[in-house]
Amino acid sequence: MKRNTIIISAIAVVAFGTIAWTLVSNKKTVDSKREMKAVNTEIAVTVAPAGMRTINGLLNLVGTAEANHAVTVASELTGSITQVNFKLGDYVSKGTVLAQIDDAYKRLALDDATINYDKYKEDYECYQVLRKGDAVSETQLRDMKVAYENASIQLENAKKQLSDTRIAAPYSGYITSQNIELGAHVNIGSAVAGIVDISQ
Repeated sequence: MKRNTIIISAIAVVAFGTIAWTLVSNKKTVDSKREMKAVNTEIAVTVAPAGMRTINGLLNLVGTAEANHAVTVASELTGSITQVNFKLGDYVSKGTVLAQIDDAYKRLALDDATINYDKYKEDYECYQVLRKGDAVSETQLRDMKVAYENASIQLENAKKQLSDTRIAAPYSGYITSQNIELGAHVNIGSAVAGIVDISQ
């Protein structure tokens, strides 16, 4: 008998729970439908007749530009700036000479290296002819060849030094900083200008 009472009580509890759950679910559904009906309000609309007209094609937008390249151009030599060919905000093309360092001594060094190169080249060619007639030894010819090759290296170095007096833009872009002015003294590694390339 106790057993039957427990079973009947359990069934009654389950039935009561099911009924309560169903009522709560139905109440939520009815409440959400009421809220949806309350949200439907009238919205004011301006109406214009259809027709042809010109629309301005300009847009004002706010955004961020990301640079393809951003670099600080630096001097590769020590010397005085004799020419500045840019201003802050200028657009410069790749290879444009931004500034010139005094090149008087570099030109003299190139002239000297050219004279030495020509002399050693002529001497080496002469020694080759003399060696064929056994007028000079193999060692003398080899020494002259080394002197000629050294003169060739010195000539290339002098050309590079003269070329480095012209500080050029490594690529096209806008000048974002100007770190020099006419007459300023720069050292190796001194910042000359900042360039940013934002092209597509």
